[in-house]
Amino acid sequence: MAVKLEFKGRDIDEAVKAACRKFGVERDALDIDVVSTGSTGIFGLLRRQSVVRACLKRSEESRATKKGRSSAVKPGAAPKDVAAKAKEPVAAPAAADDAAKPGRAPRPKRVASVPVPAELHGKLQAELAEILQLMGMESEIVISEEKDKTRLEIIGPHVAALQERDGQALDGLQYLLRKMTSSIVPEEAMFVVDAGDFRARRRAELQELAIRLADEVKEKEGSRTIPPLNPSERRIVHMALQDDTAIRSRSVGSGLYKKVLIYKPGSQRRRSGRARSGRSRTSRK
Repeated sequence: MAVKLEFKGRDIDEAVKAACRKFGVERDALDIDVVSTGSTGIFGLLRRQSVVRACLKRSEESRATKKGRSSAVKPGAAPKDVAAKAKEPVAAPAAADDAAKPGRAPRPKRVASVPVPAELHGKLQAELAEILQLMGMESEIVISEEKDKTRLEIIGPHVAALQERDGQALDGLQYLLRKMTSSIVPEEAMFVVDAGDFRARRRAELQELAIRLADEVKEKEGSRTIPPLNPSERRIVHMALQDDTAIRSRSVGSGLYKKVLIYKPGSQRRRSGRARSGRSRTSRK
């Protein structure tokens, strides 16, 4: 069995790309184990890298050897590996669920979000202002209502600092404020904590990233992973891809922040089928 080397990165994709560069192959030619998915930490602190172990798949390792053997086979003689393959059970074809069911399966209906009731605006404003003051980032809070949510915009000299690390400080503030006001703010009421035009720019960036990675999956096979996102940002990604019937996206991981996996319909099933087939062949040896 080949020894697997360890590779690290800010996320799984970066670690896998490092492995691909090391071996000089595409990711489909590697046998990859995820050791750690990493962590974004708290407000961008205590971040941990993603770690994978990888080696060449058996087919890649033995390709050159097989070519040499095949050239040395006498005319009329059947190569041993061909005879062995003839004895192996033929893998069942991939299920045709995706072909039989055109289009994407309907998603469960979401409860429509609404802005926070006007009588609670003062409470939200005061709580957020107090948190920022305790952080040494005293700022002005301006509240406005949009179609389906309430927006709390932070104005002052600390806007740039709050936008760093993909806005993790803003996400943390929003999470804390939601927890602190959960007893008075209705569950369906939605609010966002913003600074400058960060949320609008972040939405555009995520939509562009989702479409680019989806195109890569369609062109190069395999799957792509977006680093951990909060629930609202994951929804932006899923919504950006929901009309593309050639692609699927799902959240993976646990906790508030989860990664988003982008893949082709049926690719996960075929991969698991190959893994089961490999285990069954191993058990017969």
